Amino acid sequence: MTASTRLAGVALVAALLSACSVPTTRAAAASPSVFRVSETTTTEPRAADPDAALFVPAGAPGSSAPRAQDDPPRDDWTFSAAPYLWAIGQQGDLNLRGNKADIDVEFDDILDNLDSAFLLMLGARKGDTVFRVDQDYLKISDDMVVGPARVDAEQATYIATIKAGQVFGEGAEAPIVFIGARYWNLDLDIEAFTAGTKVLDTDGNKHWWDPLIGFEKHVAFDGPWSLTLSGDVGGFGIGTSSEKTWQATVLALRETESGGALGVGWRHMSVDYSRGTGADRFEYDVRISGPLLGWLFRF
Repeated sequence: MTASTRLAGVALVAALLSACSVPTTRAAAASPSVFRVSETTTTEPRAADPDAALFVPAGAPGSSAPRAQDDPPRDDWTFSAAPYLWAIGQQGDLNLRGNKADIDVEFDDILDNLDSAFLLMLGARKGDTVFRVDQDYLKISDDMVVGPARVDAEQATYIATIKAGQVFGEGAEAPIVFIGARYWNLDLDIEAFTAGTKVLDTDGNKHWWDPLIGFEKHVAFDGPWSLTLSGDVGGFGIGTSSEKTWQATVLALRETESGGALGVGWRHMSVDYSRGTGADRFEYDVRISGPLLGWLFRF
């Protein structure tokens, strides 16, 4: 952790400490990277497959290039699973219980404090109908010193996107339109100790659903390579959803002789969520972006 990131996290946790009037409390307060913020106020490879990039998070399936002759007919179900890596950084604004901060966390800071991560894309397709489930889970922890207190902080972020899509047109470059929803779940747990005595035990959770619509376009090249451009937008301030969330993904895919596909690209996601006023205020206006690397399995 850089010195500026640690000091900013200390400042925000110190504000939480000062807001507590009893030695031990349970309070709703959660956000990713709350404690890591900057303070402010043989044969040729097979042709590209319609499901070739199903591992791309939340909205970028692979090329719609024609299937090889030994592929299943279009009316048969096909399934895909794709674990992937997303080397994210986070920037944005946070307001936690009236305490404001700027988030500025690089990937190496997250990696240094990473406890666990799980990123997986599942897909199914039959004819021109496409279904996808994308899951991103990240858990990090850190400890810091706030005056005489030692503070242990742990946060977990889970983002899941569920979508159904329809292919419009024929051929490798037919566009796909999606409708669906994105689920956000942010957990934070903070404990503080002074002279070996626990003086603070606070945790909290924020979670919500964002409706969304999405679109993607495939560009098929000669040989094993293809390109996918995709994006979605949602939230719209409907009910308890965010004011706005959107994402864009660019992915290059290379088919392999084994029938799988290697993908590399870039993904950017943004969300602007806020609720409450005064001491109950929670704002999470964050941009998450970074390179992608993944592998597609077909079955």
